[in-house]
Amino acid sequence: MKLARLLIVFLFVLLVTVCQAWKKYSPSFLWNLLQAKNDNNKACGSLTSSSSSKTTTTTSRSKATIPPLLLLLFSTCLPRPCSASALNPQTVPLSSPFFQGWLVRTTDHKNQRSFIFIIGSFSFKDTRTYCEHYIFCGVDDGNGARGCHVEVFPDPATVTITGSPPLLHSHHCSSSSSSNSHNNLNVTWSAKGLGSFTFTERLCEADFSLSKDMRIRFKATERKPWSNRASNDGPEGWLGHTSLLPCHYFVHSVGSKCEYTIKLPKCRRYLRGSGYAHIEGNHGAFFPKGWVWAQAVSKNNEASMSLVAGKFDIGGINPVNVVLYLRSSSAHDLSKKKCMRIFRTTDLDRVQLHSIDNKAGAVSLTASSFNGESQVRLDIKAKTCNFEQSFGPSVYIPTATGFSNSPGARETYTATATASCYERDAVSKQFVLVDTLVFPLTALEFGASFLQQRPIVA
Repeated sequence: MKLARLLIVFLFVLLVTVCQAWKKYSPSFLWNLLQAKNDNNKACGSLTSSSSSKTTTTTSRSKATIPPLLLLLFSTCLPRPCSASALNPQTVPLSSPFFQGWLVRTTDHKNQRSFIFIIGSFSFKDTRTYCEHYIFCGVDDGNGARGCHVEVFPDPATVTITGSPPLLHSHHCSSSSSSNSHNNLNVTWSAKGLGSFTFTERLCEADFSLSKDMRIRFKATERKPWSNRASNDGPEGWLGHTSLLPCHYFVHSVGSKCEYTIKLPKCRRYLRGSGYAHIEGNHGAFFPKGWVWAQAVSKNNEASMSLVAGKFDIGGINPVNVVLYLRSSSAHDLSKKKCMRIFRTTDLDRVQLHSIDNKAGAVSLTASSFNGESQVRLDIKAKTCNFEQSFGPSVYIPTATGFSNSPGARETYTATATASCYERDAVSKQFVLVDTLVFPLTALEFGASFLQQRPIVA
């Protein structure tokens, strides 16, 4: 199967390359043979609207997407990825701005509560040290202490980052490198007077006092990897083995057990509980031009979901890469499989974007596997249709010039995601519904240009 897919990919890349080089013979009908159906092209085309214009939509197919595995040919001459963990502290390159960050999002369904904790460090171009640091904590508590957001910019002189370094410079490393990608995972990020964050293969824990009245402590254990096939499998797939992306993204765990204690400002009581933690890391030059990010885990940790749709600027082209991850248990799946469905546009899986509505806080799409045997319809909706009521203030994000919240990213932690899973019937050849998963307390984030562009309705 892998050999057949590789052959098809090679032919696809060859045809598209010829088509793009020989523009005289690249009419729309040929392009449509190489791309997805017209309705999907229109949806992707809308996603590439300029962030500086709210009334103009780019419809050029060449800018709506990039032949995904054409990038693989370009990457063959690039340095090979390192074998140290991509989550470890990275070597700061001198030639470009660079950031590294970690995110932990814990969901406690028993108490109808969730929190997200982010730490990041940024280095300006032509510097070898981190010049800016950022800590963010967002808490949504079902018992009334809603919408608490605290952020701190520690003095760089007070911050220490230690741990196992990568084997090569970070801009040569991938987020899903070789087979021993997670060997010697060891990170300690500390800020004097605030607290420390420790991340190893066995645990992820933090203890921070972010203000006079705000303290958070948590400890996550029992890693549940992205894939059971290999510990280094991650969202980027083969693209993570290249240096083409401006940043790398790796999910360390999709559902670790997590115990926590939180003291909120103007709240006399401590919030204590346990839940399941989603843990990920990022490093690179800067975030995509725009993106949607979503994450959720079920009450008993039998299912989880994550979605990333990012618009990148690669050589003047703005491809939108989509990765949808869905994990479910055979107990609820009529196909009698322990299902792990992963859809990547860079693997030639088809993702049809029905709606990305940054005003109503809603995302809707259909993902179909490359072989046409599996399909998922995903709908995510914020608790209310009023964006200002549902989404918190802008969170700072890494840009080419440092951390910025203009426009930054805005998040809600109380959305609901519904995933309808279909498998093609061997007899009728029709898709049959085999599982429906509903995720309350879903985190939904719109970032950068996806906060500014017009809503997309296919």
